[in-house]
Amino acid sequence: MVLLLTSVFTACNSEPRTEVASMEFAIDPSLLGTPVEAVPLGIGFQPPAGWAPLSAADLDSVSHALSGNALEIQHHHVFAHPDNRSILSVATVGERSTRTLEEQVTRYAAVLAAQQTDTPVQQGEYLKDGIHIVQFLVQAKGYVTFTLFFTSSKGEMVRLDYITPRDVYPDQI
Repeated sequence: MVLLLTSVFTACNSEPRTEVASMEFAIDPSLLGTPVEAVPLGIGFQPPAGWAPLSAADLDSVSHALSGNALEIQHHHVFAHPDNRSILSVATVGERSTRTLEEQVTRYAAVLAAQQTDTPVQQGEYLKDGIHIVQFLVQAKGYVTFTLFFTSSKGEMVRLDYITPRDVYPDQI
């Protein structure tokens, strides 16, 4: 699911790094919703088909819950599955002076290490269409969370979170 989502980002900053493997995968367009142009962020993306954007009031509520770690996060788009409590969030992270991919990834890894003492955290990175993406996978007791970081063409540090209940995770990927 997350790899599917990352493949549809457009106009992102290419930060090629020779030691990062490029990733190729097939995309089923029937699984994708209406394109969203997040012009202030410098990206375009497609949420999963059938997922609804949250209202401003719901966005505030969910943003507070999703921002419960030590990174400065500003949520721009949040989509929800209509039935199973899955969430897709697109946000920017950090103060402009600290918005480097390496710094945000290091800070996020430290936050996860402090919060997820009994839960393994997997971290990986890859290039997709020239975009350097760092991905975290946390399989906690009740939820599975994919978090991706990358830099947009406008220099914004973008964070994408895909959170799904563990019991529906196999059906969502």
